[in-house]
Amino acid sequence: MLMSDLIKFMHCAITGTDDGGGDFLLQLSEESLKKNARGPGRNKLYGDLKGINADNEDAVYKRNAETRQRWYKDTHKPIPRGIARFWRSNFDRAGFLDFVEGRISIETRHDWYAVFTANGYECASDEVSVLIADLFVTGLEHLASGDRSIDDNPWNPDLIDATAPDLAKAVQQKQRFADLKPSEIYVAGNKLVVGTYEVQMPDPKAVPNTVSSFERKYTNQLIAVLCGECGIEANIYALREHGGDYLEDFDDARRNYYLADSLRELMKDSSLDGEDEFQKIKDDTYAGVRPTYRQHHATPYEKMQKTLEQASQIALTRSHVPQTTGLFFAEHRHGITHMLVNDERLKWVDDAQ
Repeated sequence: MLMSDLIKFMHCAITGTDDGGGDFLLQLSEESLKKNARGPGRNKLYGDLKGINADNEDAVYKRNAETRQRWYKDTHKPIPRGIARFWRSNFDRAGFLDFVEGRISIETRHDWYAVFTANGYECASDEVSVLIADLFVTGLEHLASGDRSIDDNPWNPDLIDATAPDLAKAVQQKQRFADLKPSEIYVAGNKLVVGTYEVQMPDPKAVPNTVSSFERKYTNQLIAVLCGECGIEANIYALREHGGDYLEDFDDARRNYYLADSLRELMKDSSLDGEDEFQKIKDDTYAGVRPTYRQHHATPYEKMQKTLEQASQIALTRSHVPQTTGLFFAEHRHGITHMLVNDERLKWVDDAQ
């Protein structure tokens, strides 16, 4: 297996897409490095940030993001030896395990177990994360010496070839949210029951320290609104330096966005139409907040706050999920509202760059 095979497998399995691999690489490093090696200026995966300022910030970040994307693809250039040595010498195993285990459901973990055992790796079903950590450390050590491979095992990530028979049977029992009554969707203890199918309720998804590229649209809007409200330059550095309630608003928004995205993944894992059902909730939210959003507001901050307030109050009836006790809360409604901003269906200001 190549180190790039392992990283791509983790990225696709955790995010459900193969887009943004370079951003995933940075996020993974931030969560698996010792605390004193994290952040711009310390974490070498950020790239060269010397001379960065408000005028060249976007160009510098874009250049460094393109470099990480090339490392992720490993078509011509893998992660450099120096970067691998830095990562290995500052590797935080507990942080790595928290990152992996916090982003995959029990069902996904079973999928991974089937894939790895079918590819010749031996481990218990509840120790897949430990196996991945071991392989990752070996991969960093080999990259540091110029070797792109972890071991000589051939690697096939195709779940169709790797799925165990009992897992295939479980997948066939999944049902459609659209075919169920409200009483057939409920939370029992730490499990979500969807018809005859049960899935473990995940822990809240950890919010990375750095803003990922897929968050840029709604976070740029937030930065413009919040910085404008407190009269400072519109950038994340100024907002963090200013601190206070407006920075808390920013952090709450990101936390709620990730909470809503965790719900989307849970719905996808527990049914045959989870993505479609989640889209219904988004569409219903948009229809409910639009009249408030379209009203005249004194400031962009007031527009955002009134819209979020309305999102907490509207009746969402296109799906049974919002009525499921223990599953859907006001924070999900706020997170979905920020998703609508990220989709550019809502916009707090017209000039957020």
